[in-house]
Amino acid sequence: MSDTDVTMNTQIMDAEEELEYCCVICLDIAEDGVETSCCHQLFCYDCLSRVRKKCPMCRRQFQIVTSSKADVIKRMLSKCTNEGCGKEVLRLELKEHKRVCLHRLFTCPSEGCEFQGKQTLFKDHLLQQHTDNIIRNATYCFMGGVGGKVESDEFQSRKTNDEGRNAHVGCTGKYYCKGLLDETDPTAKNCGPNLGDNCKSCMKLDIAARNLPVDWYVNKKGASCRMAGTDGLFYCGRKVKGTEPHCGPIEGPSCRYCQEMQVQYDKRYSGIW
Repeated sequence: MSDTDVTMNTQIMDAEEELEYCCVICLDIAEDGVETSCCHQLFCYDCLSRVRKKCPMCRRQFQIVTSSKADVIKRMLSKCTNEGCGKEVLRLELKEHKRVCLHRLFTCPSEGCEFQGKQTLFKDHLLQQHTDNIIRNATYCFMGGVGGKVESDEFQSRKTNDEGRNAHVGCTGKYYCKGLLDETDPTAKNCGPNLGDNCKSCMKLDIAARNLPVDWYVNKKGASCRMAGTDGLFYCGRKVKGTEPHCGPIEGPSCRYCQEMQVQYDKRYSGIW
């Protein structure tokens, strides 16, 4: 990947912004991020897979659905935790980097051997202390394509919307195509290109990417939301600043992004479902 590609795709966030991408179970950045079909909270796939029957947040039954925030997480920079390294790489490349990192600490797999050391020392140790085992098992090291090229875990962040425009995932996890928000108004703002409101066609991509149920949308902050209760307001259920702990999720105060969603719904999103 070129320096230009890294610059274009990297998401640099402060601690408060990173909270948007934390699993509500382990409280760390969501690994292989997914959402619940009920209230669309973000979780690590492994954390949520261990939950049985009811959602940890709203206590309703749920299904695991994909989250477009997973693409944003993969483009975050993360430091290698191997002692002596500290290199910053994209999270989608972190697992492969740690596998080949020169500072990785290896433990000898031979029973009774207590050796631990970095790659160069580990290779010397195997050749000097376990030569017979290496020669005897050399054939197995090359069976089934072991040692061949490993394809990188590329994320699919570009799609074509129903207006035929190419759309990409912005820093909010929403799709943007750079087209006009309102085709009938030449003075209207553009869709994105990296955050903010998106056009009706790109909202459809947001809904499809997250496999949202009927009457769910995605607000400009990138949170799944729906019109709920008798007051006709949108709610996302997220924790918000101020005296109220959450936006809704059924009634009560809503966050400013869901308040803005109401305006955008009336302007362009009302005919999607």
